[in-house]
Amino acid sequence: MGDLTALTRLDLTGNRLAALPESLGNLTALTRLAVTDNQLTALPESLGNLTGLTRLDLAGNRLTVLPAWLGRPSAGGPPPNSPLQAWLDDTPTTLNNGADLDTLLDRVRSGGVSLSTEDDERRLFVELAGDASALVWEDEEDIMISWGPVPPDAPAGQTAADAEYAYSDPWFTESGDEPPLALTAAQARQAAHEFLRTGRRPTCVQWVDKP
Repeated sequence: MGDLTALTRLDLTGNRLAALPESLGNLTALTRLAVTDNQLTALPESLGNLTGLTRLDLAGNRLTVLPAWLGRPSAGGPPPNSPLQAWLDDTPTTLNNGADLDTLLDRVRSGGVSLSTEDDERRLFVELAGDASALVWEDEEDIMISWGPVPPDAPAGQTAADAEYAYSDPWFTESGDEPPLALTAAQARQAAHEFLRTGRRPTCVQWVDKP
């Protein structure tokens, strides 16, 4: 498998894999890797070589420790703290820092605001509506909707393939309760600030693929 160096997507979902081969680290063109619903207890260190990886789905495994490379920014993304382009009432504004972002969000009344990286490859729509606030994320591969804040001890950046899967995932719901789709305005602001800092999909909320 390590010889498939031109491979850009690999989906190994729903097998009984107990381990992944170190040779996966040779697939440097890989942008998306899904290993959901397996029996993995650890990840190979070689996956840290996949600097072009923009999405890694790990839900439904037996992982107890996450490798240090998951916390490193990918070389394929924008540099941290890069300016964002904002569109509010059809007027573009460049946001260079958190103060610029707060000033803009304070002006949001209805309809929300669209934030994008300078290359327009990643976009976050922010709707501030008190306890019924919402987020929509879009990049070159996905359109996703926010699913409420991340529960304590949940994997960072938790995502689900669709709403039906989210309902059955204990990280998204507690005791079978209906998950909190809506966010508070403070949580939506937190996500906007994380996007400004990283240029990536915020990990302070959960995400579900939009149908």
